[in-house]
Amino acid sequence: MTEWLRVLTFSAALSVGVARAAVLPFGILNAVVSQTEDGVKPASGYEFRPGETVFLAFQIAGVKPSAQNKIKLKYQVMALDPFGVAIIPALSGAVDTDVAPEDKDWMPKVRKIAEIPPLGPSGSYKFALSVTDEATGRTDIKEVEFPVRGRAVEPSATLALRNFTFFRSEEDRAPLSIAAYRQGDAVWARFDITGYMIGVGNRFDVDFQVSVTGPSGNLLYTQPEPTPEQRAPFYTQRYVPAEFSLSLSKDASLGEYGLAITVRDNAGAQKIEARQPFRVE
Repeated sequence: MTEWLRVLTFSAALSVGVARAAVLPFGILNAVVSQTEDGVKPASGYEFRPGETVFLAFQIAGVKPSAQNKIKLKYQVMALDPFGVAIIPALSGAVDTDVAPEDKDWMPKVRKIAEIPPLGPSGSYKFALSVTDEATGRTDIKEVEFPVRGRAVEPSATLALRNFTFFRSEEDRAPLSIAAYRQGDAVWARFDITGYMIGVGNRFDVDFQVSVTGPSGNLLYTQPEPTPEQRAPFYTQRYVPAEFSLSLSKDASLGEYGLAITVRDNAGAQKIEARQPFRVE
């Protein structure tokens, strides 16, 4: 008798669970941002990187077929950076299909992808989701966040040069702690340009030009033409990464050299000059 009562109780609980599942309210369910299509949510602490592709998947629950057994939905997906700026054009779509009576509890699944901007900032990005049942007018909206770890470039209200570093070679990622080279070496340097004017359509127009003075202060080299960067990307580009290299002669004088970088914001009529020393030993 006791065992029969246990089975009866379990069966009743199971029936209640099924009944609840059958009356799910209309809305977005099981939204996941992952590294692969239909993947799982990354482990706690994981941060996406600029340039990485993220995969979004979600289901739509509580959809009631019409008398003609049709489902008609429309949805929109927006991918936004930490400042609420769209990183890609809005993704819109629809679900318009017939369903069999036995599939009345079917939940449509939507899959979308987005590329994080290669120069996107760090912070909490998100997908803003909106779904509407055209038959009933019901709408649901949700947001799904995902963390991104980008490069740190301090913003500026005016034209500025940030994060200047010398390197031993093009492949090096760790900057030199002391900017010292030998005769015949190549001098590599990287820096970021920010604070330039961003116009209509995210258009910007900057360039830079390099010159070098020797230990005695005499001008040794001036870059013949500026290195330009003119773009109008969909996503606002808040800084421009730049690099250049110089080849030292094998009989270069020993001592301290002066490197001058002239940066121009052609759209915003701004100009700055930054100086960085290095030594030949």
